Amino acid sequence: MPDIRKVKRRIKGVQNIAKITRAMEMIAASKMRKAQERGLQGRPYAEKIEQVIADLAALPQTTEHHPLLQRRPVKKIAVVHITPDRGLAGGLNANLNRSLGNFILKQKEQDIPVDVISVIQALILLFVAADAIVRYIYRIRAKEDRVVLTRGWGG
Repeated sequence: MPDIRKVKRRIKGVQNIAKITRAMEMIAASKMRKAQERGLQGRPYAEKIEQVIADLAALPQTTEHHPLLQRRPVKKIAVVHITPDRGLAGGLNANLNRSLGNFILKQKEQDIPVDVISVIQALILLFVAADAIVRYIYRIRAKEDRVVLTRGWGG
């Protein structure tokens, strides 16, 4: 039969675990609330983009197109590769990297060169090792309530 001291210690341990769990739940709820607020802050921009696209679609069709809207053969592609640096986002990073890798391989089959510009917070070995296609790597750093975008990994 366990002695009373062991039982009390076990009860105290369970209570401490409960406190830690409650604190983690509060932190997660706070992070979720902030993420929802940021998502809602982006809504006006999305609505404005929808309005601009609708206005462009409603323009009368003419034979002369804007130079950026003309169809022309693809000679070169530049991809801005942005990956998150959040805990538990490993699967997302892996899927983004795999999709970009597959896209690059498809373009290579058609002899279309692809330049990759990576904006990342964590090192992605897959594309750093492939320096023939990665033109620039930008690293995002938070310094004193502002974001600094640095080129490369030094400094």
